[in-house]
Order: sequence, then structure tokens, then C-alpha cells
Amino acid sequence: MWSSTCQKCSWPDPDDLLEAGYSDASGNFQLKGSTVETTNIDVVLKVYHDCDDGIKPGSRKIKFKIPNSYVTEGQNPKKVFDIGTLNLETVFASEERELIVNKKRRNILFNWENELIDDIIF
Repeated sequence: MWSSTCQKCSWPDPDDLLEAGYSDASGNFQLKGSTVETTNIDVVLKVYHDCDDGIKPGSRKIKFKIPNSYVTEGQNPKKVFDIGTLNLETVFASEERELIVNKKRRNILFNWENELIDDIIF
């Protein structure tokens, strides 16, 4: 889950990772994230997967904006957003492809056109 505090910011970083996780063997998952911000946030669920993808490099990436009515103040959510069941064989109109390269303690993210998206040092 990511938050975006503005659309065209270069600093501070407009996207903060709120939570990361994996689905279980049945495809179920739960995420709960929090952050401290001075402005409202737009929460986005990013799903990276290789379903029905063959041996293509990188992962398929789909983004889902979480409705604002599910974003609440404080550590404990007041409502739970159920995204339902998704067939990830489906090609979504806004789908992207991302190459994720791990080198030492650094993640370098590229999009399908091999343009640098993000450089994160852990």
C-alpha cells in the first residue's frame, strides 16, 4: 500500500510505503498501514505478480486507488476495504510492467521502457 500526498512533487517523496505483504496459498492477504502527514493522502494498493506471464522479464503491476472513505485518522482503521476476488490473468487497461533489480542493499525500479522509476536504499 502506498500513499501519495501530491501528484507532481519531486521533494519530499510523494509516495510513502505504508505496508507490504504477500498473499497466502489461497490468494488472501491483509494490509494495514499508517503514516504521519500534514495533508490528506491518497492510498494506492499496488499488486505485483507474474500470473499468466510466461517468461517475460519483470512483474506485472496493477494499481488500485483505495476510496477515501476507508482512509481514517489514527492507527486503527474504522472500516475494512474488501477488494474482493480478482482474476490476475486479466490484462488491466492501466497495467504496467516493472523490472525489480536487487543489488546489495539497494532496490532499483525500472518501468517497461527501462526508465529509472525509483532508487531506494535500505
